[in-house]
Amino acid sequence: QSCRALCERIYTRQSRRSLINVSRFGGSYRRMIHVRPRVRTSGIYILKYSHIKKIERDMWTEVPAGAVLETVYYRYLVFNEDGTALYACTATHPHEMIPRFVRMRVGGVRDKCAVVGKYDVTRKGNVHVWARHHWTDVSMEMKILPPGVVEHGYSTVGAFCSMEFTR
Repeated sequence: QSCRALCERIYTRQSRRSLINVSRFGGSYRRMIHVRPRVRTSGIYILKYSHIKKIERDMWTEVPAGAVLETVYYRYLVFNEDGTALYACTATHPHEMIPRFVRMRVGGVRDKCAVVGKYDVTRKGNVHVWARHHWTDVSMEMKILPPGVVEHGYSTVGAFCSMEFTR
């Protein structure tokens, strides 16, 4: 019974059609929980983007020789059980940003970097997120990676802990 209640709570809210078809999993809700992809609503997904920029040398360049210009920014996604997601794209390091997300989720405090969007998860593990900033609309498509996949040197621990961008 607890597996059935958990499946109903998770999958009806994360899928667009709000359907649970347990027959695809041998009639077992327990197997559905272990096999069917879902987003984790108990944590935060972080993507770090890093880019080394080539320094163009000309008579106006004030950057010293040998210096490296690196651009680093992070995309943060926090999924809620009600089908909403908190999204932020900022240069703020996770050590500073994670407590801000906790305050947003627990205390209802608004943050200037984060916006509320919506998401859905398909049966095959594709995640589509929509969020609207006041200057642009953001639409992302990701794929939930299976457990144990090593992605960019990081091994996932547990089920449904990492995603990769598809678009």
